[in-house]
Amino acid sequence: MQEFKAALKRMPLEMRNEAAEIMGDAAEQAADDARMDYPEYTGKLADSVKVVPTPNAGSFGVDITVINTAPHAQIFESGTTTPRRWRSGKNVGIMPPGKVFIPAMRRNRRKAYVLVGRMMQAQGLIVTDDGGQQ
Repeated sequence: MQEFKAALKRMPLEMRNEAAEIMGDAAEQAADDARMDYPEYTGKLADSVKVVPTPNAGSFGVDITVINTAPHAQIFESGTTTPRRWRSGKNVGIMPPGKVFIPAMRRNRRKAYVLVGRMMQAQGLIVTDDGGQQ
């Protein structure tokens, strides 16, 4: 996997632009998947999913981040193991993990790595890791 990621950062400009489109589409799809899978209590979790291109990926690299800026996103994703209480003191128990954001990111990242690997092979490069494993 590290070898595959290193090859992404060394690609010529044309290939970088094609990879950027593939990775950008995958990031947007991952964000859309997460938004659709979040529950709609207030909509804050879905509304807080953002796609952020990273400007310091280098001349030939591609780096795009999908984040959730909601303050409770991590709690929702991972759940809690100890009972929670509201400010009023009401016991609301433990919260099971939501498992929305990370699975959406993994699914779409895997697809993007496979597509970028195929694009690199079409350009004559030898790809020994298709990104299918996490």
